[in-house]
Amino acid sequence: MEVNMPIIGDDVIGFSTEQQQRITNIHKKYLTDISSFITTLETIDNQYPVEITNEIRATFTHISRCYTFPTKVDIDAQITAAERHIKRAMLDCYKYACLSHTKTIKAFWEKHKYIDLTYVDQGEFIKELDKKTQMAQDRINTAKKIDTYNVVIDEDLELKVTDDEFEMYCRSICDDDLFALYEDAYQIYSECVDLIKRKYDAINFLVKKATLKDRLTVASFIFGIVGVLVGIIGIVINFI
Repeated sequence: MEVNMPIIGDDVIGFSTEQQQRITNIHKKYLTDISSFITTLETIDNQYPVEITNEIRATFTHISRCYTFPTKVDIDAQITAAERHIKRAMLDCYKYACLSHTKTIKAFWEKHKYIDLTYVDQGEFIKELDKKTQMAQDRINTAKKIDTYNVVIDEDLELKVTDDEFEMYCRSICDDDLFALYEDAYQIYSECVDLIKRKYDAINFLVKKATLKDRLTVASFIFGIVGVLVGIIGIVINFI
């Protein structure tokens, strides 16, 4: 089945059902996944990473070109390039989300460094959090090693999709193992953050308990000092 789509002038170009579905999937990926990540990153970190912006721009540039190329081969090439860029945008979302979660977890440890968290679930909380954090970090480390070997070039939006450098670039940035590692790391880091949220009440109780203990310690110290001073004053008075 061919769907005729209008382009510049009075010409028309045919899009197959498969091509239309691929383009629809790209839009869905942006609207349902990437846009939500962007909103989260903007809310939590107050930033909109330029890498994601560039990949989105490249994605929809290639989709736009589908309406100016007359042959099915050229349309397929442009859609393929767009799919790779939207996947790269998703990959960058995972990278930045992992970084955001890492900051959250580090801030948690820093805030509670003087609290004995082994009292939470008889120590199971710390064990699980440490285990999951290490698992996520291992995946990040492996992904970074893979990413080091990737070809990175500044893409010229006028570059033809048949250029050898561009094809090598597309193959490198869309390595399935790399994508899977970052996606997995993001999921595990998310579990860590969720775990902290679930244990918030228990952790907050320990914080209040520790704070009360500190206050009592300070009060005891003050009373002790006062007692010593009173004793000294009493001795002085007796000598007068």
